[in-house]
Amino acid sequence: MLVPQYHPHIADALILLCQSLGRFDLHGQLEGLDAVLDRCKTELGHLTEEIDQKNRTIQTLGVCAGIALAILML
Repeated sequence: MLVPQYHPHIADALILLCQSLGRFDLHGQLEGLDAVLDRCKTELGHLTEEIDQKNRTIQTLGVCAGIALAILML
């Protein structure tokens, strides 16, 4: 049987979801779903910040490479 490999953050959220579903009453399961949703939103925020930082770094490297190329052509 082939087992899919998930990103560690996704695996953590799925484990949290599995631990909360089926163990509690309806109210407890809803709280568990809210906890998973909050965790996913937090992780999305972190990943968005990380992407923004990487984009700024790549843009800076592109500008530096362009300047270096311009200097070499002079």
